[in-house]
Amino acid sequence: QKALFYGLVFAEAGFKVVCTDADQSVVKRLSRGSFQLSDREAESKLKRFVRTERLIVTSDLKTAVSESNVIIITVSARIDPKKSPDYSEIESTCKQIGAVLRKGSLVVYTGIAGFGTVQSLIKETLENTSGFRVGEDFGLAYNPINSLVWKETTQLFGQELIIAANDKYSL
Repeated sequence: QKALFYGLVFAEAGFKVVCTDADQSVVKRLSRGSFQLSDREAESKLKRFVRTERLIVTSDLKTAVSESNVIIITVSARIDPKKSPDYSEIESTCKQIGAVLRKGSLVVYTGIAGFGTVQSLIKETLENTSGFRVGEDFGLAYNPINSLVWKETTQLFGQELIIAANDKYSL
């Protein structure tokens, strides 16, 4: 749901947005604009943006990335208090993105992960898969959004998003 709200915020700002999800049932519901949201304003915007094709939903991650200037990753680590965090889904997503990443793109990680994950796992996976270098060929940033904001979705519209990065090119 977090990814959808990013999509709504960017569509509201006038950008054409492509949201991807591997789950076909989610793609079908969102493509119809019929996703149950706790916020009526967000639901209304979803329907309008889907109808006007400002927000498109697909399961084709590679095509979406290859046609995008900004890629927002919302996949989080799986946390089990009895085990170490599982970063396999983040790594898999980064490999798929890196395989079709365009020079000059900006990748923004917004998921939940351990300290240093963006500068280690995500950066290294994107660089190794794409052959590009962060800060030279593409940007890599992190949006350390407070998860409490996501509970009150109406607060998202009209709010600034804070972005952090380790190099000037990415910012």
